[in-house]
Amino acid sequence: MTGLEDLPVELYEVHLYSLSTALPITSRRLYTIFNAAPPSYRAQYILSHFEPDEARLSDVVSKILRFPLCSVTVLDAVLRTWPADATASAREETPSPPSSPSGGQPEPSETAEPLAAPPPPPTQAAPELPRRLFRALGPRTDRPYTDADAPLPLLRYLYASPRIAPPNANSHEGYALTRAVHAEFVPESFPSTRVYFPRISCAA
Repeated sequence: MTGLEDLPVELYEVHLYSLSTALPITSRRLYTIFNAAPPSYRAQYILSHFEPDEARLSDVVSKILRFPLCSVTVLDAVLRTWPADATASAREETPSPPSSPSGGQPEPSETAEPLAAPPPPPTQAAPELPRRLFRALGPRTDRPYTDADAPLPLLRYLYASPRIAPPNANSHEGYALTRAVHAEFVPESFPSTRVYFPRISCAA
């Protein structure tokens, strides 16, 4: 008897239609199939939760980052697919002023008003950094952190992307910074940036 597990190609379409979070973990085989899904499909799954034509990227990027599927490659695929936001309204065409009877420059009018300046581009909200990126940070005893350890690759991408505003490092009351200090998260390749925090004991 044919079931969902026998339709790996159509299975992706079913998942995108249902947007079910339980389907990929229904069985080991389904988990294996979805775990091997390419970044393009994962980006498509995330995009299916939004309306790119009706929402600005800066308004939903915080929600996009909350998806556990959102890695550097997936986020890059999302940004490449998301349409460019309109940053300014088009100016209305203004008819040319009539020439003076003498054929020279028109006489200035005392009632004429200067053309209104185009509206400034909309201000992008700083995305929030989700807690999931830093929850696993903790002190290491086997090896020091490097600049290749998560979440640094994703953070570098976020702060360098021209499509979105720099994320808010103080998101969730400084949760990211608190976890980084707790883990002494200083990449080994940047020894000059190491900051030593004195141990503070609180007496009861």
